[in-house]
Amino acid sequence: IASYCATRGEPVLYVGTEMSAQETVARHLSILTAIEPHKIRSANLSADELGRLQNALSDRMYQMPIQVLDLPEPSLSDVEAALTAQRAQVVFLDYLERFKMPPGDNFRLRVNDFMRRVKNLARRHDVVIHLASQLSREVYSSEEKRPTLAHLSESSAIEKESDRVILVWSPKAKNPPEAIIGNRILEAVLAKNRHGRRGAALDLRLDESNLRITEDCAENQ
Repeated sequence: IASYCATRGEPVLYVGTEMSAQETVARHLSILTAIEPHKIRSANLSADELGRLQNALSDRMYQMPIQVLDLPEPSLSDVEAALTAQRAQVVFLDYLERFKMPPGDNFRLRVNDFMRRVKNLARRHDVVIHLASQLSREVYSSEEKRPTLAHLSESSAIEKESDRVILVWSPKAKNPPEAIIGNRILEAVLAKNRHGRRGAALDLRLDESNLRITEDCAENQ
């Protein structure tokens, strides 16, 4: 999504908490070039792959208005400072559970406060904020269930303060053991939409060799 926004000329701020900026760039390069991530990290590339990598760096990524904030546990103050400095229009926070929460003893209340501050931040700067969060492990219990808003981990405030909520999971029924190795079907469910209809579902195909996600046309015709 960040790549798509950047190709449309929208300045993007990506705040990743699990990966360094270098790892984030390497993953993005893998998506753009279809080169396996471990090859990029180890610099174990063929002449053809090296050429594709150089072209992606010089012709595509260099021109993309994407800035990466590299902090392991950022606060919203850190995000706002970077947002102001970079004049971003779209912000990606990846992911909620690793951000520095407001002080307090009750974690659920702290998440509630955090979500209110995220909403206020978006309104104050007139930006779009994409926030990733984990789903409850109950989705993958012995009796697998399609996720609902109730499966958002930690707090109902995630749903209440969001304009849209997209739940992404990997159903076993669409990924049988005999399926093609390296390809996984993800289902994206529009569980909430403050500005339109909800409930729509879209199948996506994840190529695990290069982390590229595409629409699974065969399932969505």
